[in-house]
Amino acid sequence: MPPGSGTRVGVDRDEDGSRDRDEIDAGSDPADPLSVPGGPTTTSTSTSSTTTTTTIPGQATMIPAKKLTLKDRTTPPADPSRRRFSFKAATRNAQPFNKVESPPAGSATDPTINGAYVAVRGTGGLSSDLAFIMLDAARWSRGGTTYIYKADSTAAITKVVVKPDTLTVKGGRQLFNYSLDEPAQGRVTVEVKLGTGTGGRRYCAEAPAKLSGNPPSTARNDRVDKFVGQPNALAAVCP
Repeated sequence: MPPGSGTRVGVDRDEDGSRDRDEIDAGSDPADPLSVPGGPTTTSTSTSSTTTTTTIPGQATMIPAKKLTLKDRTTPPADPSRRRFSFKAATRNAQPFNKVESPPAGSATDPTINGAYVAVRGTGGLSSDLAFIMLDAARWSRGGTTYIYKADSTAAITKVVVKPDTLTVKGGRQLFNYSLDEPAQGRVTVEVKLGTGTGGRRYCAEAPAKLSGNPPSTARNDRVDKFVGQPNALAAVCP
């Protein structure tokens, strides 16, 4: 748990007065303050190909970060054109309230109508960097249940793909204003909101630096000009 939030997040994540394990045993959602044991629950409806989960508009859906990578060139001669950002979430095996869903066409979460944004933050207490990028509705397209955002190679975010159980984001270069000039990042949070109004859908992923080597250390994966997140990390809270 993030320092100082262990009891709140670990025992009663949504602060509704019911402990997480009690909610899970009773079939209610420990991440939804309106879903309590004995009351209305967050429900899922499954078909042969898709799963739809009822959520509160604007509430963040915590998703696992299967891949989170940042690269930069800040050492002399600095070259921000070499910045790269890559993120992927895969939620096929996740709990219903941790899944990526395809926005219903024409809804408030449809990015082809209401646009979207991507926010990348340093949340490890070692960096105050924030890259916030609006994704214009005109650059989104839809094919069935798949939504794709495409921009030219100089854009901060060049491609986003949203489809059932998958969310990928790629970007970088000068306009992606998250630099890796600190000794380490600690952890990084990625937030994607589909639809920019109050009815939009927020997805949030957070990953600590990846451990590698013997003995295990983050030194190779969290340093100046490089951050690699721990695969399949799941955010506890969204900034």
